[in-house]
This record gives sequence, C-alpha cells and structure tokens, in this order.
Amino acid sequence: MSDLLLLTLNLIWAALALFFLATIGKTYRYRQQLPDASADSVLPKLSLIIPARDEANNIGECLQCITQLEYPEGALEVIVVDDNSGDATAAIVSEFAQRDSRIQLISADPLPEGWMGKSHACWQGVAAASGEWLLFVDADTYLKPTAARDALAYALSNAREFLSVIPFQQVISFQERIALPGVFLGFATAIDFDRVNDPDDSYALANGQFLLFSRSAYQQIGGHEAIRGETSDDLAFARAIKAAHIGGYTLFGDQQIETRMYRSLGAIWRGFSKNAIEIMHATSTGRCMSDALRSLLLSLGTLLPIATYCATPETASMLQNATLTLSIVTLASLLLIFTLALHALRIPVIYLLALPFGLALHGAIIINAYLRQKTGKREWKGRHY
Repeated sequence: MSDLLLLTLNLIWAALALFFLATIGKTYRYRQQLPDASADSVLPKLSLIIPARDEANNIGECLQCITQLEYPEGALEVIVVDDNSGDATAAIVSEFAQRDSRIQLISADPLPEGWMGKSHACWQGVAAASGEWLLFVDADTYLKPTAARDALAYALSNAREFLSVIPFQQVISFQERIALPGVFLGFATAIDFDRVNDPDDSYALANGQFLLFSRSAYQQIGGHEAIRGETSDDLAFARAIKAAHIGGYTLFGDQQIETRMYRSLGAIWRGFSKNAIEIMHATSTGRCMSDALRSLLLSLGTLLPIATYCATPETASMLQNATLTLSIVTLASLLLIFTLALHALRIPVIYLLALPFGLALHGAIIINAYLRQKTGKREWKGRHY
C-alpha cells in the first residue's frame, strides 16, 4: 500500500471520526435530565396505559415497579391492554390486578385494517381511561417510585402539554453489550438534540417508552387514531405536537426510568430495523446510504492503525510518521468516547473491543431498514402490515 493511499485513507477516517465526536459531544451538551419533584406536589388524576403483546418476560417487573409509585392516593389508575397475546401476559396482569385495585386488564379487539397493533391497543386503553392526564408506558419499561410524580410536576410547572422522557437503557447480556453501545452511538450521531425542543423548528423527537399527554392535547391532535398507520408512534406524535404548536418537551430520565429493549442480537436486529429510518430522520436514499456508510467506514477504520503500523518502516519518513500519528490519535479519540459511553451504560471497559462490531451492525441495520421500507415489508410480533 502506497504512503499516499495510506495517508488518504487515514484522513478520510479522521474526518469521519471528527464528525462522530462532534455530534456525540452535541448530544451530551443538550442532554437535559428530568428534575426531582417535591413529595407534596398537588397532582391531577393520571391514567397510566400499557399496551402489551406477548410481554410475559417483561410485564411482571413493569407492574411491580408501578405498584410502588409514589403518587397521590386515588389519583392513579393503571390500564393494561392485552393485545391478543399468545403467552402468559394476561394471566400475569390478572394476578397483579387482584392484589392492586388500581390495576385493570382489558382485552384488545381484533386489529382493524390500517392500524398498527400498539396504537390500536393504546387507543382502546384511552377509551377506558378517566384521568386528566394520560401516560403511555411500554411493558419493557420500569419506573422508579418518583417517575410519574416527577414527570407530571415538571409538565405542570413548565406548561408542557406533552412530555417524553428517554429512559436509561439497561444493557445486561453479552449479546447486548457487544452490540448496543455501538448501535446507540451510531443513532446518536444523527439526532439533533439542539433542535428537538425548539418550538419554531419542525424537527421532532420523542421516545415511545414514556409519553405523557394532557388529555386535551391528546384529543387536539386526534390521539392514536390520527397516527394509526405509523410504525413509529412516538415520532409521529412529536411531529403532530409541534405542528399544532402545543407545548411539548423531550428530556432524559436516567434516575427515574429504565428499560431493557432487546435481549439478543436477533431482537436488536429486528427491533431497530423496524424504525431506524425514522430515528435517523433519513428522508432520502442518499441520507440513508451516507448514514450507513459512515458507521461502516468508522468500523472498518479501526483496522487502519494496525495496517499503518505494519506499513511504517523503522526508518520512517516524515510523511509516514505523520500518517501513523494521525491514525493513532484518531483511534484514541474514538476509544475515549466509547469508554465514556460504556461508563454511562454501566458496562465493563473490556467491551471496547466490540466497538467495530457495534458500529458495523448499526450501518447494516440502516441498510436493512431502508430495504424493508422500499419493499413495503413491515412485520412486528407476528403481525404483517
């Protein structure tokens, strides 16, 4: 490999890494956390709605956390909508409902044409709800005792009719740890957090694991019926809220909410392929391919320091030494960011070795999501749309 070619490859990799570092840095700069609320806050009645389809592995822990919520007596109802599960989801919910009168189980009707399953289940949950505020929580999301109180108090004190809180992401198994840090970082490079909460900017983002609405705001935008065919209900709601000029906000809740999204490589692949295009705001083929290529090249680039070192003789020229230095500095910068990400996710530093795999997986997921979108194939939890 010629010295000039090696330098060119390292310059390209360094430029990609610089973009990567800049966007990750911006994400952390605008990473606003949900503040704690006073224990004696006066709060309205809240309807907490959980759509659940084949969630036997998650719903028990989810409801156990909810039974411990610190919320005014008589002001909380919990509605779990069993969306025609084929496992023990309904039985588990029934056990909790027998022990806690705030919890009720309803069974979803058969899915109508044109509806996504989650939106239809939530829509039926709202029909059974009586609260002034509506909180939609996924079955794999675990609320700390103050979560609902903190969110409602923040919304009321800041005149927010819609609030989305991004949970702390649990990353526990080996498969999760080798994949998710790189995948999360890949997605973070495409999200403009500095624009998310600007009411004059149409750019919108929300996280469907925790969506809080005033009932009036929910009704004003048409509720789940208005976005019934959308794959990503959270992003559709975020866009609708901004379009209607309703006071909305998205922030992080590392101390109040946790979630464990996917527990295996297969689940990670299927889950993110479902909505990667929407998360990345990739509105064109060019944008999709450039986002995918960036992650793939960043991954492959981690081999460049080895290639550069092997190609550098003991009596190296100034150009060769400069190329090797550039390669090492670029790698060190990426490893620093990845180390910080591992620390934030509470993962051992040994998983630095999985950085190339996670980034490459992110690029492959984007390509797969793009192909699924182009072919019109949408499948989730045994349903084809």
